Amino acid sequence: MAVFESVAEPDASWPTNFAAAAVEVDSGAFTLIRQAHGAPLRQGVAASCAVPGVFPPVRIGDGVFMDGGCRSPTSADAAAGHARVVTLAVNTPLSGPAIWAMAKREAEAVEKAGGRLALVVPDAEVLQTFPMNFMDGRNRAAITEAGIAQGRREAARLRDFLG
Repeated sequence: MAVFESVAEPDASWPTNFAAAAVEVDSGAFTLIRQAHGAPLRQGVAASCAVPGVFPPVRIGDGVFMDGGCRSPTSADAAAGHARVVTLAVNTPLSGPAIWAMAKREAEAVEKAGGRLALVVPDAEVLQTFPMNFMDGRNRAAITEAGIAQGRREAARLRDFLG
């Protein structure tokens, strides 16, 4: 979990309504880890980012959790029932059509429940910073800078979307 220590201070509080998507290792059940699970924020985020074979699964309470991306690229369907949903999805040079077909089905689940969804994926500028092995941390600073710049470019669209 040490790699995720920069995500938040040890005593950082959970943002209101924030949940980290994860999969419970033993059962395969999709789980939204929330403050109610009793774990610090960075432990919940670490569980949500525990990519098999790259980062070890994270124990929270009685469960052991791994990356929610093992189930879905967006987990947007978990937000069905909300009026407006902003989904951030990592799209890498290795992402394929099946991943985006799943993301489209999840967006449809949000819309079917009466909501609207804005999907944000890395743009061409950000993708240029990704190494072939997107878990390679050597480009972390360049990816972060490109992501912040994209966030600024997306701000007006998302502000209009959120009203």
